[in-house]
Amino acid sequence: MLATTSLSVAANTLRSYLADNIADLDGIFISHPKEAADQANSEGKQYLNLFFYLIEHGGYPADGRSDDPFYLRVNCLITPLGTKEPGPPDSSVSAGENDLRLMGEVLRLLHEQPLLMVEEGGEMAHLQVVMYPLSLDDINHLWSNQGETAYRLSVAYQLSLLPVPLGTAKERSPLAGSIGIGTGGTMTVAPLPSEGFGLETSVPQIKSLSVDTSRPDWSPQLIFLDAGGRLQSVLSFSLATLPASLDVIILGDPGANVTLGWQEWNAGDNPVPWRHVGTDQDLAVAADKVDQEQTEPSLSSLATAISPKIEVAGQAVLSAERTWTRADGSQGVLRSNALLLIVHQED
Repeated sequence: MLATTSLSVAANTLRSYLADNIADLDGIFISHPKEAADQANSEGKQYLNLFFYLIEHGGYPADGRSDDPFYLRVNCLITPLGTKEPGPPDSSVSAGENDLRLMGEVLRLLHEQPLLMVEEGGEMAHLQVVMYPLSLDDINHLWSNQGETAYRLSVAYQLSLLPVPLGTAKERSPLAGSIGIGTGGTMTVAPLPSEGFGLETSVPQIKSLSVDTSRPDWSPQLIFLDAGGRLQSVLSFSLATLPASLDVIILGDPGANVTLGWQEWNAGDNPVPWRHVGTDQDLAVAADKVDQEQTEPSLSSLATAISPKIEVAGQAVLSAERTWTRADGSQGVLRSNALLLIVHQED
């Protein structure tokens, strides 16, 4: 027996979803339309047929390698194969009407659930299922190769992006440790003045921040409240002035739980500069929006004290995560923006 592949797993996932949710359906073929129609006509039952007729490459990721999965767009023609139900002439249901009933259920189900989770041996991928309109020429080309089989009402869908092999792509983009400009050569420049150039810099101010919680897949947002009562996304301290706690406002659906965690960057002799530090904290969301000018509720009343998990000069980022249950019952993790904490040595 041939081994299963991403394509066969995806096809059977679509078949199982339709079969489990359409009542009084006798079966679903994954076959050539002519073969499926011949078998359905001989049995006199209500069937659907899935005909996968086009496979396209989904594109090349900028940082992909030959040992990573590649991605496909797969087109499927869905054809109802209904038959006439026995009964009195004035109350029997014709084969054509049963085709319409089956087609209506297919359209409804794939509209209500446009994402399918495919799984094989613990490896998962989510496929977006989108209707793929066919022109009259497209329909003619597909059905002109079906021998003596008459055209049957059909609809095409595209499933994307399907990884081959089925699996999870490797992470290729770790957090950056630093950003800078390098120069080379033997150029000689005058030394910088000891008093500097008289320029001042400051972190851009955050005026307001909000989260659209009407979406079921809303992501939490974080913002620092500094000692001066200003909303910030970056804080900087020396080792001597680093406070024991930092005020953070958590935005999202008020009362919902999120998990806060720190990642620290310290070059040193650590082969992995960015690493998870400390213990994650489960906290409740304070509000769905915040504004620098608001007085009620006060910004300080919305803030939660968070202990910085950094003990040496370096950088740390604070982020939050929440678990989201998708329409198909599977769970995913939604991650917030990252707040940056910079700790520098004494001057």
